[in-house]
Amino acid sequence: MKLVDDAVQAHANLDVDLPPGPPFYLFENEEEFRNALERAGFDGTSMTFKVHKIEWQVPTARFIFDAERNAGVRTAGLLARQTPEALRKIQSAIEKSVQLYAKGNGFAIPKAAYVVSISKK
Repeated sequence: MKLVDDAVQAHANLDVDLPPGPPFYLFENEEEFRNALERAGFDGTSMTFKVHKIEWQVPTARFIFDAERNAGVRTAGLLARQTPEALRKIQSAIEKSVQLYAKGNGFAIPKAAYVVSISKK
């Protein structure tokens, strides 16, 4: 999520000890999906790829920070290795960014999901 990424890039110490993992945006586009699915034995020419846009309804500006810190995986690991000062700055930056999406009694954060279908070879 861009608003989390921006806050982390601006305020976190990224040079922390984390176990290796796949790139954060391994499947960020249609071609990456196609390549991975072809390697897994699917027929890439049969693939359909659609972007479905939604709004994530969250109750408070702090909700996203708490979700990343307590329910995320890699971002949670990165946040767990930050100083209290860095965490406060990250949280503040996220909360400030979330304000742009105020809607009713909460916030409507734009998100996208990929809907992919493909046939086996």
